[in-house]
Amino acid sequence: MMRKRVAWVDYTTLCASGPNRFHSIAPIPHAWKTVCMNKDCPFCNPSGEDTVIFNDLAYARWDIYPVSKGHMLIIPFRHTASWFDTTDEEKKAIFDLVEKSKAILDQKSSPDGYNIGMNIGKTAGQTIFHLHVHLMPRYEGDVDDPTGGVRHVIPEKGNYKK
Repeated sequence: MMRKRVAWVDYTTLCASGPNRFHSIAPIPHAWKTVCMNKDCPFCNPSGEDTVIFNDLAYARWDIYPVSKGHMLIIPFRHTASWFDTTDEEKKAIFDLVEKSKAILDQKSSPDGYNIGMNIGKTAGQTIFHLHVHLMPRYEGDVDDPTGGVRHVIPEKGNYKK
C-alpha cells in the first residue's frame, strides 16, 4: 500500500531557467523513495529541482531536453514501461496532472496549442523504459506548417493534405 502524499508547489516560485525551461523549488517528500523501484532509472528518483507538481500516483517535471518552452513530462511513480501496463487509477492520476500542468503552462507562458504523446516500445522511439507522457506547448510560428501534428513521427505521413 502506498503512503498518502500531499502535493504542494508554490506557483510563485516558478521561474525561467534558460530560454526554454522553467523550474520550481518544490520540496520532494521522502515517501517518493518508497515507491520508486529501479535505482538506475532517471525517473525513479525524482529531485525537487525539476519537479513541478505531483499526486498519489504520479508526478510532473520539466523535460531536460525540451522541444519547446515549457515541455513537461508526467510520470507514474511505479516503474512500468508501458501505458498499457498501468492501472486505471494510474491513468487517471497521470491525466489529472496533464490538466494541472496545462493550467500552469497557460498561466506562465500562454502557448497557442499543445501536443500530448508517449512513446511505447523501442520501435516507437522510447529510450527511457519508464512510462512518461509528453506535454508539449506549441507556439504560433514554431514550425512552418503544423498540419498533421503528431503524425510527423513518420515524416512522409505527416501532412496528410499534400
